[in-house]
Amino acid sequence: MKLHRPPKSRALHKQRVPSAQKQNPESRANNARCTRTLTFILSLAGRGKDSGFFASLRMTQGRQPGRGFTLIEVMVAIAILGIALMGLLGLQHQSMQSVIRAQNATRASMLAQAVMTEAELERFPDLGYTSGNFQASFRGEFPDFRWERMVEASGTFPDIRKVMVAIHYGPKFTQTFSVVEFLHSPIPPSTTQ
Repeated sequence: MKLHRPPKSRALHKQRVPSAQKQNPESRANNARCTRTLTFILSLAGRGKDSGFFASLRMTQGRQPGRGFTLIEVMVAIAILGIALMGLLGLQHQSMQSVIRAQNATRASMLAQAVMTEAELERFPDLGYTSGNFQASFRGEFPDFRWERMVEASGTFPDIRKVMVAIHYGPKFTQTFSVVEFLHSPIPPSTTQ
């Protein structure tokens, strides 16, 4: 069985096909199949040499099909991500330290007010220096806080005393919160002399 080859020319209407009288039915079916295939291929290829289906096939052959990331690109991305995360962790640490400092300062101010209230309850506290911790008043609650109280006479007015309260707290009691208040004697000055 001899197959009919289409001519090299693209124009299908110029093909030379043997006359139908000389061909057997099998050969005519073969010719028709070849003609349909050639028509399909030429329609995909388009008119130009570098256009259509074949041009796209040539383009994909020269390039890698699924280009991914190289190892160096992944390592650089991980390094950048690591630096950014270290910065965020540093900010988180600073934020936590700020919260702890604020809590300690609030506790110190509350405890200073408690010591000052005790001095006010004495009405006219004795001159001198006293200190202590908060174990008697708040058992086990404020182990890192200590207080000092200094009562001085006012140089100008004999019936006024200056009360200074300092709360020391933090590691090795390095931080201080202090309050100063002037207390007036409830007894008139004429009877105190």
